[in-house]
Amino acid sequence: MFAATAKGDMLACYVVYKAKYVYSTWVEGGPKKSRYNATASGWFDILLGDNLSSHLSAEVVSLCNDNNIRFVFLPGNSTHLTQPLDIAFFRPLKAAWRKILLEWKRGPGMKEPSIPKCFSENICKINK
Repeated sequence: MFAATAKGDMLACYVVYKAKYVYSTWVEGGPKKSRYNATASGWFDILLGDNLSSHLSAEVVSLCNDNNIRFVFLPGNSTHLTQPLDIAFFRPLKAAWRKILLEWKRGPGMKEPSIPKCFSENICKINK
């Protein structure tokens, strides 16, 4: 997960593995100050919402209210106004990340079914 402040400062990366535990070899050589976690699904265990109709329902709003969660609805078609980081920061970040992944899949990752959980090839070889 990449995150930045409204001022544009990058926050430390937050990596979630689909696993029961996070092993030390999975974090060696990772970005400085990164945080690591594991969940059964590999997804975040938090609720994020926007004004996309497929994300909204009366049940979701009711559950939020029951659990003291304030759901903020952003106006439709206003990303350029209400979410400038999506346009100016995350779009280029996603494009750069896709390029890195594509280059990896064309090169050293060509025979890999997915990205290894460890960052160093030497560490990955030791764990196999």
